[in-house]
Amino acid sequence: MDTTLESVFCLFLGRRRTKRQKTNFLKKCVEQFNATGYSFEFSKVKTAVSENINLYFGNVNKAKIIVCAYYDTPDKKIFSKDGYYPFDGERNNRNKVKEKIGINLIFYIIALPLLFALFIDEFILYNYPLPIKILIVFFVILVGIKINFGFYNTLNFNCNTSSIITMIQYANKNKFKKDVAYAFIDGGTTDYLGAKLLAKDMGNNDALVIFLDCIGCGKDIVIGVSKCYEDTYKNLGKVIVQSKFTNHYFFKKYVVITVSNKQTDIKSTVVINAGTKKDIILDYDMMSKVENCLDVFTI
Repeated sequence: MDTTLESVFCLFLGRRRTKRQKTNFLKKCVEQFNATGYSFEFSKVKTAVSENINLYFGNVNKAKIIVCAYYDTPDKKIFSKDGYYPFDGERNNRNKVKEKIGINLIFYIIALPLLFALFIDEFILYNYPLPIKILIVFFVILVGIKINFGFYNTLNFNCNTSSIITMIQYANKNKFKKDVAYAFIDGGTTDYLGAKLLAKDMGNNDALVIFLDCIGCGKDIVIGVSKCYEDTYKNLGKVIVQSKFTNHYFFKKYVVITVSNKQTDIKSTVVINAGTKKDIILDYDMMSKVENCLDVFTI
């Protein structure tokens, strides 16, 4: 593995939330694919609050294998000590809601008395000049908007920059193959909009879609497959059979490769430190093993 990619994508381009940040990241991806022989295209979908941008190398409408990963920066966990569950979207969503409720509760406990004190003459803040009061109200509104949009974790080595680096390394090692495409997809933190867009762009293509999800740190490779692949890939690692996954059910055929710190069944597959300041470790040996798994699908 090329450790220079770690510096580029984990440190300098670890922020991938705003349009400008995403554009800078995607430009660097195109640069890294220059020697592979692949052509590229962008696909976009807009919502009321954001624009999601997918980047494809190869033809997703005709490829037989599509290797993909989310690239947008994950949400930051402030209170929750729970991990990330690749195959348990309900638990991830519950944790996300708890985070938002906790942060909003603290905000309102502080903001409401502050605003109340600005306009009640029993409090000293009432005597502040009107321009100062306006600035305070404006600041409180800005903080409320920021909380509503959430905080993102700029330290995201494993979740999910490890998958990005592995895709780049793998494509450069194997060069252009007309039956294999690569997709860097957006919207992992916004209702999987990037995955939905990829499914739309594939049209009637029933290609096998391989998701790489948090593959840079852990103990065991865990592969989520649909029933028809149970016996085919059981030698690659711990294979979990599930007919419907959290964010992959938009596709007819899919495989999810992750690296777990703990796994006893479908819902206990957990990635620790995701969304926290401790997500600063990449295990290159493990990432190489994931590349070996990809060989089974693409070679």
